[in-house]
Amino acid sequence: MVAIKNLVSTSLLTSVALAREAPYNSDSKRKAVARAHLDKGLLKGIIEFTSNNGVVDVHLDVTGLPPNAGPFQYHILDSKVSRKGNCEDGGSVLNPYDAHYKHCDDLDNDALCSVGDLSGKHGYINTTCFETRYSDPYLSLNPNNRAFVGSKSLVITDQNNKKISCGNIKMKRRSKFARDEDADYDEDDESFIEPYNNYTNSSNYNYEEETSTYDSGSNTLYVSGLIGVLAGGLSALI
Repeated sequence: MVAIKNLVSTSLLTSVALAREAPYNSDSKRKAVARAHLDKGLLKGIIEFTSNNGVVDVHLDVTGLPPNAGPFQYHILDSKVSRKGNCEDGGSVLNPYDAHYKHCDDLDNDALCSVGDLSGKHGYINTTCFETRYSDPYLSLNPNNRAFVGSKSLVITDQNNKKISCGNIKMKRRSKFARDEDADYDEDDESFIEPYNNYTNSSNYNYEEETSTYDSGSNTLYVSGLIGVLAGGLSALI
């Protein structure tokens, strides 16, 4: 029995030793933003990935998780889900460096975890309403990085690993036009998904319609007077 335990422990240590560590990333463009919306029944939420100094910051805010179904996990999957919202379309957890130690929360080194195992690295959700913020240097908002989160999807699973909600992660494109400033950009169909229709003047120029200073009445009087003067002059000559 002891030999079996030692064998299992040795196998786990070997597994960890052979796993490739995810590199520390600081290549995300400043003010880059990606986000995914979760919307299924009572469950509503958003996860946003931002960068101010090259490292990715994460903000998750979710409400309406089913009671007595946690703890919940959440992961970045390596593909997008279909428009029908089938979470199985997302594939497996994003794992570009072939991490194969399943229980990421048992490790002291997040670099050995799957890149997309966010709850394994930063904690499970143990309530029906949850909000958290943290930095994750193993993610990237650079499309040339293997840990790029854009065009992926986010999924939340319950205590039985059942996928209960998911959403596609889309990059937000900065624009000189105010109306597009908060639009999510889908790289695949090259189109904006615009959240608002009641746009204001995008140039922020307060256009004020010019009012004419032309006074037709005074102009008529001026012309009449001029005709009178000319008529008087002609009479004098005659």
